[in-house]
Amino acid sequence: MKTLMSSKNHRVFIAGVFIACLALSFVGFNTVRNWERARAEFNFERLAANRANQIIKNFSEYQRAVQFVGGFLENTVGASRKEFKGVAEKILATHPGMQAISWNLRIRDNQRILYENAGRNEGFRNFQFTERDPEGMLVRAHTRPEYVVVYYIEPMEGNLEALGFDVASDRKRLDSIEKARDTGEIIITEKINLVQTREEHPGVLILYPIYKRGGVLGTQEDRRMFLEGFATGVLHIDRVFQEFYSKRSWELMNAYLYDESANSENQLLYQIISDSLTAMQSKHQLETGFHWVTPFEVGGRNWKIILTPTNLFWKSHESKQAWIILAGMLLFTFFLIFYLQRTYGYTMILEREISERKRTEVELQKSLDEIKTLRGIIPICSYCKKIRNDEGYWEQVDVYIRKHSEALLTHGICQDCVKKYYPDL
Repeated sequence: MKTLMSSKNHRVFIAGVFIACLALSFVGFNTVRNWERARAEFNFERLAANRANQIIKNFSEYQRAVQFVGGFLENTVGASRKEFKGVAEKILATHPGMQAISWNLRIRDNQRILYENAGRNEGFRNFQFTERDPEGMLVRAHTRPEYVVVYYIEPMEGNLEALGFDVASDRKRLDSIEKARDTGEIIITEKINLVQTREEHPGVLILYPIYKRGGVLGTQEDRRMFLEGFATGVLHIDRVFQEFYSKRSWELMNAYLYDESANSENQLLYQIISDSLTAMQSKHQLETGFHWVTPFEVGGRNWKIILTPTNLFWKSHESKQAWIILAGMLLFTFFLIFYLQRTYGYTMILEREISERKRTEVELQKSLDEIKTLRGIIPICSYCKKIRNDEGYWEQVDVYIRKHSEALLTHGICQDCVKKYYPDL
């Protein structure tokens, strides 16, 4: 029973050691995995911060470019189309994200015929003020008190359709025009469909208000009175994103640009998605998961860049270290259990041998205890042959032998005694 209980306790002990080692293996595995994840997240945040800052810097550079054109128009009275072209070409050469640069004149209705004829005289045979109809087609602009017309635009190639377009005919553009006019600040529109391209390129206008020289601009009414027009940059957002980063460089992250000043349906300005699994995620879902976000103000609007890592990014930061540790811990567990089992087996064999030996010794001792022998010097009377016991009393030989041995005595008579005591027989 004792051996059985020992065996049972041993099995419990082995099971406990196995579970503890297994738990330690997975704790070590998860610890290393979490460390690797934290390191990957740190690397992503550093990469995302650098990229977001560069993108924001790019947008600021484009604003400064439009301001530069605006400065030229402010300081050049009656700038010609050729002079405007020279300035615009320098800007366009270093700003590939710019679809076009235009000089949008504020023209009152009583000046419309004058300017339309002037445009035709400069070689644009069909020049007229235009707007989009409900179907999105360019048609002659309806009569209104004043227009904000694209009068100069560079480059001409690819942008000719926009020449003569009344920017104020579109509600989205008009809101930004009025804001720029009233504040005197550079303003960016919300996302719009560009007149000059039918491709799906998200675009915005950068509007820099130009006022007549000598006008006092102390109040909003003064700015409305002296407004002359707008130096305008037509910006392709996707080109700004890809200007300093190749398509391959975006394989490690998904990028989303939101205009939080717009209504919810029109907030998404642009996105670069390398993972198809994230294509349908909303802004809320993106901000719930691991991401990098950089809000910034640009052209009077609140924009936000959200960057998320792709599967390729996580794979590029995976290592075998955690799996090696897990395999090592499991191998250690196997050898430890094997060692404990072998040690227990040897212990059980030794315990059985010791137990057998003790049992044999007990049985032998018992046998020895049952054997009584007469040893040593026994004092015996020379005459009567009585023996003196340990207490000093004299006993008959047969009595002494019976007490000090297992021998059983029977009484008989030898031949000599028969002759001596029974001579007649």
